[in-house]
Amino acid sequence: MTLPEHMRFCLTAPVATIVCSGPELEVHGNDAFAALIGARTVPVCPARELFGEQWAVLAPLVERAPAVAYAVRFVFEGLERVTTVVTMRAGDDIVCTFVETPSQHADDELLSLLAHELRSPLTPVMTTLEVMKRRGVTDDLTVLERPMRQLARQLDDVLEYSRISRGKTQLQRERVELSRIIDRALELSSGFEDKILVAVPRAGATLVVDVERLAKAVSHLLVDAAGHGGSRVSVDASSSGDRVSITIRCDDWLPVEGIGHAITRTLIEMHGGTLTMASSGLMIDLPTDAQSVVQPPEQVRQRARKRILVVEDNDDTARSLKTALELIGYEVAIAHDGPVALTVARAFQPDAALLDIGLPVMDGYELARRLRALATERNLPVVAVTAYGADAYRQKSAEAGFSEHLVKPADLAQLERVLDTLLEG
Repeated sequence: MTLPEHMRFCLTAPVATIVCSGPELEVHGNDAFAALIGARTVPVCPARELFGEQWAVLAPLVERAPAVAYAVRFVFEGLERVTTVVTMRAGDDIVCTFVETPSQHADDELLSLLAHELRSPLTPVMTTLEVMKRRGVTDDLTVLERPMRQLARQLDDVLEYSRISRGKTQLQRERVELSRIIDRALELSSGFEDKILVAVPRAGATLVVDVERLAKAVSHLLVDAAGHGGSRVSVDASSSGDRVSITIRCDDWLPVEGIGHAITRTLIEMHGGTLTMASSGLMIDLPTDAQSVVQPPEQVRQRARKRILVVEDNDDTARSLKTALELIGYEVAIAHDGPVALTVARAFQPDAALLDIGLPVMDGYELARRLRALATERNLPVVAVTAYGADAYRQKSAEAGFSEHLVKPADLAQLERVLDTLLEG
């Protein structure tokens, strides 16, 4: 990301941010940082000059960037500030973000910003790995795929934990079969499929649950077991009366209470369930109105060749996504900003559009409105594919007319399912 792009983030960020640029680490700051230090504006000057004696506090973090430090004390205009400081590298430049400890809202915004910064370079790598796997290039692929997917899961964990801790998580419940929850959990556990054995009947009990969040809870346990245990992981389920149990077994696995485990336990308890350790392994117990469901025979549906417009300012991400979509049968056009996307859309006449949110010139929200206005005689589904995963961004996407909001790096199987659903008929 170039300095001008970082400057754009600085000017609009809801938290105090500076960019230290060049050999003298010349400081450029936003209004929030000016307010933090009690100034009307941030003077453009070397960081050592701006911070004075307190540069000794910040300098080690800048040298170690990327780094995070909690409860860092500064004194500005005679007032002490206790902040969390996050430093990140952008070429030869350093981006420093300061979040005062008492503000949970600012802390959540910081987490969103960090997730965005880390997801952006991760996205093209994840998509390219998926394309390689589908093309049959498997040599040493899991050596790369597993740690990259683990990093993506950890980013999701940070944001989910923030939402849960502030009571912002709302379950989107629907009645589904137990097998659908397990299937989705396996998709989220991608990279570890070779170590997981599933024995869940394709027809059975139904539950009223938030599929994504409950599947995420199950996936956490599967990945933890598969990643830390040497033997294979088995998953089975049974129902009795108005309860259903999911058991996960791995002989040499000892679950560790970390952020992922805490999220898992909380999500299960939000569904009225419990997570317990038994001699047979970890057991998830959930309430359900048990009933027999007849599973219709699976139909193989031929995908009509549909046109997808991808709008993404990162060329590596755009091209890897184009390759992946073409591999599964779509015709794809690329644009890197809003005005070009509108021109391409007039000629290409897409059946659906995948848009990044943080686009140059025109953001994804405005572009979605204009694309939908162009398609006056037909419905144009628009899907957000973005690093912004916080609830506020999801709400803004819905208000702008997006049909779905997917967080980078988008799971290709999930993206395929979303497009198939939106483009049926």
